[in-house]
Amino acid sequence: MIMVCPVCDGQGNIYKAKILDLGIIIKICDECEACWNQNQIISIESFKRLTLFLEEHHLTYKDAKIKDLEYVKGSRCSLLKYLKYSNLYYCRIKDYDKYCKIYS
Repeated sequence: MIMVCPVCDGQGNIYKAKILDLGIIIKICDECEACWNQNQIISIESFKRLTLFLEEHHLTYKDAKIKDLEYVKGSRCSLLKYLKYSNLYYCRIKDYDKYCKIYS
């Protein structure tokens, strides 16, 4: 299964991309362009807009050389919605009426 984006409520899918100008790999939503560093946990609290990320590295979206690598595989479930209960985060499992803990 491909991981869906928590920022745009599952409208987009997360893929890995290499920013050739910087030599780094990031994860990007193909719908809302939320992005995360390669080793960062994908969540609403930790995303950054791609445009802002590029500006922080003195690049523009128009000038940056970005190579798509592959879609990020999720667990056996598609993540649709993140819910917060105290300090635990859960995701709703698509096609099931269950929730799975993703990190604490």
